[in-house]
Amino acid sequence: MSIEPVAVVDIGSNNIRLSIFDISDGRATELISSRIAAGLNNSIIKNSLDGDGITRLLETLYHFKRIVQSFRNIRAVYPFATASLRDLTNQPEILQLVRERIGWEVEVLPVADEARYAFLGATRGEVDTGVLADIGGGSTEIILFKDNKMTQWSGLKCGSLSLFRDFVTRLLPSKQEYSHLRAELRRRLKELNIKSEPQPVLCVVGGTGRAVLQLYNEAAFGSGSLDILARETPDPAERTIPAEMLGRLTASLMNMGERAAARTILRVKPDRIHTLMPGMILLESLAEHFRVPKLLISPTGVREGYLIEHLLRKENGD
Repeated sequence: MSIEPVAVVDIGSNNIRLSIFDISDGRATELISSRIAAGLNNSIIKNSLDGDGITRLLETLYHFKRIVQSFRNIRAVYPFATASLRDLTNQPEILQLVRERIGWEVEVLPVADEARYAFLGATRGEVDTGVLADIGGGSTEIILFKDNKMTQWSGLKCGSLSLFRDFVTRLLPSKQEYSHLRAELRRRLKELNIKSEPQPVLCVVGGTGRAVLQLYNEAAFGSGSLDILARETPDPAERTIPAEMLGRLTASLMNMGERAAARTILRVKPDRIHTLMPGMILLESLAEHFRVPKLLISPTGVREGYLIEHLLRKENGD
């Protein structure tokens, strides 16, 4: 049985994304996805979103509202925010402005809910045991799971955008900044209240992971400056990155110089020119900390988990 489509709006620290899903026979199929790099994290001053950031947020949400209205048959709109608004001192004022200007009630997800939705949306029977990392612009949720059940979760108050802002002075990290960032991430990971025993796989949720996969595939199958990693048989459906190869990929970019590395990233993922390297360094640190042999990049995550929790289980009578 098919019901009218629903829209999910994910307000992140770096990107704001609209996804419209068709709900049919207990399954959600994404019809369209639109993303705008609003960069809200860059407009946070003393835990408050400044006027420019609020304007970008409202303009983006208004743009998405126009898209939703063009469908005419959207059953409901579910806007939610994560670290982008969670700890802001002016969060109530922002939510009120969205309510007045856009007419949407934004749900600010607690960290525990965000972690659970990421787990629900990303695993879905593909892997049953391992560690999952949901890397956003301003935070990273880390979940241990065994036999398809969450066993522990914790989080880092940093993501690809905040790491760039706090540790990188130019467009890409220098070798000294790379070493400093790796040391800082090792320290933060050791302080987490979560087991660091070896895991069979690191399941990665979020745009950083998907961008790293694109860069890895360029290195593995392309004919550009990263073809030192070339594999014999390309498989476009492959979403696994050996942990050793991730380290080699990072080292290759660091050693080729800023201009050459920037050209490579611009060719593959231009909208992540400044956040891709910090995100890769975070992934490298996570893979080292949990001693995983491989990374599995998930095409789904928090938005799909939110749907599973709020809609699909209700439709299926669970």
